[in-house]
Amino acid sequence: MKSLLFLLFIVSIAVGAGAVLLDAIAPQLGLRFPQEESLPREGGLYIFAQGSQDWARATVDGGDVKNLLVHDMAFVPQVDGSVILLAGLDGVYQSSDRGLRWTKVFKETFKGRVEAFVVDTRTPAPAIYASGLSENGESVVVKSPDGGATFQQILTAGPASKRVVGLALDRFSREKIYALTSDGIFLVSNDSGRSWSSEQIGGGSFVKLLMHPSDPSMLFALTRAGTFYKSTNSGATWRNMEPVLTVNTTAPARVYSVAFASSGGTLYVGTDQGLLRSRNSGESFERIELLLASQRVVTAVAVDPQRSGTIYVGAGQQLLRTTDEGATWQVSSGAIGAGWIGSLTVHPLDSDLVYIGILSS
Repeated sequence: MKSLLFLLFIVSIAVGAGAVLLDAIAPQLGLRFPQEESLPREGGLYIFAQGSQDWARATVDGGDVKNLLVHDMAFVPQVDGSVILLAGLDGVYQSSDRGLRWTKVFKETFKGRVEAFVVDTRTPAPAIYASGLSENGESVVVKSPDGGATFQQILTAGPASKRVVGLALDRFSREKIYALTSDGIFLVSNDSGRSWSSEQIGGGSFVKLLMHPSDPSMLFALTRAGTFYKSTNSGATWRNMEPVLTVNTTAPARVYSVAFASSGGTLYVGTDQGLLRSRNSGESFERIELLLASQRVVTAVAVDPQRSGTIYVGAGQQLLRTTDEGATWQVSSGAIGAGWIGSLTVHPLDSDLVYIGILSS
């Protein structure tokens, strides 16, 4: 695992069918794509490059893409580049070529499903935290203090049904870690995982924990049903945000995806009622009009970390992009067959590259 520290290249989620391999991206990435007909058709991860209207398809271990049902991605910067880690359906995958080719790693640590990643780059060797299933089928959180060379278990959450679906690190405290289980238990450790306290957020099946990029005391949690919770005191108390998600309708919007601008209180949410924007960290929302009525359901949204006015939206099988905060839009449709865009991630060091996850169900 020590080789991870010397590789060159690192979310929200991905399986679909088919895609047009993008020859136009190959010169930019310095790679030659395999022929599309040589790849399986189960689905996979796709890459979009600004200036093109097509998507490139990633491969796994020489072509098997069916296991790239992505739960999370982590970008680990290194001195000479960065490594991408991907938490998937049956373990952890790593790419050193900006995401086109993936290899399974950490096989001895993760025997099955991996849910979430968070990486602390404030240490000489990146500290990796991950949640998933242990060899005996328990839901656990593990930590690697040395960039993946070794791992130690720091939390046992319970049986496999009690999955740890979210992890977050307090940027002002190296020892403070947050975790969220699928049944709504919010956990906090103030000593790097040696001890934990817990609180129940609410009912429902939870799928994601998010931290505000500039205020670590502000946390958000999402449920599978689209309920949106917010805490402004590091998880001590939580509010159901349904009242402010009722925008020109009688029913609150169901939230599928959340993306933050790089600074300030602006955030965007993809919902069953379209794309919503908040200028005050989620206290109120306004609707942003897209191009067509058929794009009413937005299942994925991402903000360019270097150009905050550039936003990507997944609406069905279409990828939309605006460079002026939603005043105008351009659209690109990939040949994905059945399914829809389930996640979008902009590369933090090269914002011309966008990673597209396709959900098949």
